[in-house]
Amino acid sequence: MRCPFGSRGLGLLASLLLAAFFTAACSGGTTEAGSSGTTGGSDKPFLIAFEQTYMTIENRSGSPIVSGTVAIMTGSLRPPFTMALPRLENLDKRDFPLRNFRGNDGTEFSRRVAKAQRIRITAVDVAGKKYEMEMPVQ
Repeated sequence: MRCPFGSRGLGLLASLLLAAFFTAACSGGTTEAGSSGTTGGSDKPFLIAFEQTYMTIENRSGSPIVSGTVAIMTGSLRPPFTMALPRLENLDKRDFPLRNFRGNDGTEFSRRVAKAQRIRITAVDVAGKKYEMEMPVQ
């Protein structure tokens, strides 16, 4: 007795189901155009874009930031690589080269040696309000 669907019909049905599955699996999440690792939303005080050789930080806190630190944490036992955060006006966007981040012993951050897992920003604005934010690198 022959299969009512035939061998071609069953193969076509299987390929359509696989195509639908892969389309649904690959259509999740959106990122900002032109940035490889964008984190942060409209309710966060900072927007961060992590590129291959630099990090872009945008101040969205509503007031100028006068001091702070930015830390890149790796997945290892190594202490974080830090950099002093200079004054950032409200809605100001600035690029920071990754080579400016230093470890406790003075070594430069290098993506060849360590993989960035999380970024932590601690900052103080002109009114004395403290901001602390930590997010994963995507």
